[in-house]
Amino acid sequence: MGILIKKLVDKYSLFLKLIQIFFICALLPIPVLLYKYNETGNSYNLIFFSLFIIVLILYFLKNRMDKKVYDILLVQCDPKSYKEFQHLLSGKKKNNILYVQEEAVACYYLGEFSQSIKMFKFILPKYKTDKQKLFAYYWQSLCYIFTQERESFKYCLGEMENILQSGKLKKSEQLDGQFLVNKLSLFNDIILDKQDKQEAVENLTATNELALLEKSYLLGVNEWNQKHFEIADNYFTKIINAQNDIFYVKDAKSKISE
Repeated sequence: MGILIKKLVDKYSLFLKLIQIFFICALLPIPVLLYKYNETGNSYNLIFFSLFIIVLILYFLKNRMDKKVYDILLVQCDPKSYKEFQHLLSGKKKNNILYVQEEAVACYYLGEFSQSIKMFKFILPKYKTDKQKLFAYYWQSLCYIFTQERESFKYCLGEMENILQSGKLKKSEQLDGQFLVNKLSLFNDIILDKQDKQEAVENLTATNELALLEKSYLLGVNEWNQKHFEIADNYFTKIINAQNDIFYVKDAKSKISE
């Protein structure tokens, strides 16, 4: 798997460089073309249209490549490979915190909570928007739930609520942020407070394999907390054949054996 990830990283990095080079080459002649078009009235529209089509194709290919990368985590449910991929990219692009961010997300799914918290604390001051800060506080809060650090969890949740109340977010960002806060509260109620939240978990939207796995895990833990062990086992058995590296899977296996 390591060799395959290395090849994918090299391919992804090369593709990003090609896009950058093309954009520079495509933009350089534009002032000249505009001058010629205004001077002679010749049909340079075809040139601009061609450039536009090429940009659209590159944009489509970039999105397709990004989806292939995200599928390592979201569809294949393989945080270990995803972490390796992002770590290799962060080595190639040392000033790009996006790769460090995604590596920290992978650490959470691997159950490396202390490492994930440490990485998000490092990149949090580098974020420029409140939307990005919400993201960092969200993942830190999830980690604090599983490390049983209630005060740190409350602090991060409070920071998220302060950002939401600041009025600086766009409407869509406000809705996304509120969803994250509500989800954190649900995790807290189940993992820390051991409340029965079956209906709330059932209503969670799961749009990919990892989200479905997480939903089954939460349903299982919810029933396990209520000592409904047979029902919990039914939920846990749905996910124990997934990637063993995922913390949810490891925890589900430990609870089934008890």
